[in-house]
Amino acid sequence: MVPYINFSNGLRRLLTYHEKKVAQGKAVCIQAGNFWQDRTDLDFQTKLERFEHRNALRAGATITAGHLILEFSREDHLSTERMAAISKSLMRKIGFEKQPWLVYQHTDAYQPHIHILTTPVKTDGGVLHPYLNPYYFLGPVRKSIEQEFGLLSWSTRKIPEELKGPEPPIPKKFVYGESEMNTSVSIIVNWVIQKYNYTNLNELNAVLGLYNVMANPGTENSRLRKFGGLYYHALDGKGKTIGTPIKASHLYRKPILKKLEEKFQANALNRQKSLDRVKTWAAWALRAQPAGILQFVATLRNEQIRLVVPENSKYMGPEVYYIDHKSLSVFADGQLGAAYSLQALTDKYSLEPGLSLVKQLELAEAKTQTQRQNRSLRI
Repeated sequence: MVPYINFSNGLRRLLTYHEKKVAQGKAVCIQAGNFWQDRTDLDFQTKLERFEHRNALRAGATITAGHLILEFSREDHLSTERMAAISKSLMRKIGFEKQPWLVYQHTDAYQPHIHILTTPVKTDGGVLHPYLNPYYFLGPVRKSIEQEFGLLSWSTRKIPEELKGPEPPIPKKFVYGESEMNTSVSIIVNWVIQKYNYTNLNELNAVLGLYNVMANPGTENSRLRKFGGLYYHALDGKGKTIGTPIKASHLYRKPILKKLEEKFQANALNRQKSLDRVKTWAAWALRAQPAGILQFVATLRNEQIRLVVPENSKYMGPEVYYIDHKSLSVFADGQLGAAYSLQALTDKYSLEPGLSLVKQLELAEAKTQTQRQNRSLRI
């Protein structure tokens, strides 16, 4: 079992998220603890009012929601009833047995897991504080639950067979729900970190994004950033995070930020030849006077150079990234020169009002894939 815990003031947002999953047929509410009605009689408004009634007992409360996630091994073969029993035992062990809580079993992921939504506000207006010591939840409580229900222990997880060879396995793009996330992300991260030349997290994320994965050091001034932590997220087809983030220390070979920073320094010493190659082909592509961004992209793709423009620059920066799959190197546009920057390309190839360079690159990618499929059919 792998547990996660987070406390915030986003109760309505979290409840809305899970109820939307239920409406889409991707989740089921399997338990309602300390509610006034039976689980099957609760609608969204009734659930929200129960939580809001409790939170109103503490004026000005800044922490109104607890969000707990339990991931299980497929080898545990857990029934819905068993998951509900685990939830009830967990709430008792962390001192939340008298709090209102809801348990949602999500069914759209490869890995069996449940989400527990609760509030730390007590009936007397006080607040429960296990979130101040997450180690207690992630350590002793996890072990106790594993022993009580005979669950496969997180600490004894086996290294995936694919990762035991001398060479990292070539990864496939991650698709949520089709494979075990921890193993898939481990394979992708292990491959990219060992094979590609990058000098910062932005460049690393440019490559990881091609496989629907992202490394997240946290926002500025966050606790995660302050202590040098790192999470890896799975992404959906639109570049948005999906599923539960994975701590770097939980992945194979523990690709934590400190190890990556050592790679950054080593890689910076061995990339000039690759940079010269990318500069040469980018300059040639511009001199060829392409009719638009599609032709510019296609010219570079013929030389195994891929352009990546992040939809969300929160973790990558507002730059174009040039990924050379031949030399296995990635460069931000500033390393090539002003003519290859996001602004320069946007000014040069903005063919339609309101059509962003990101969208045009998506169209270019779709067109390239269609052409490849057509060639395969002809063969």
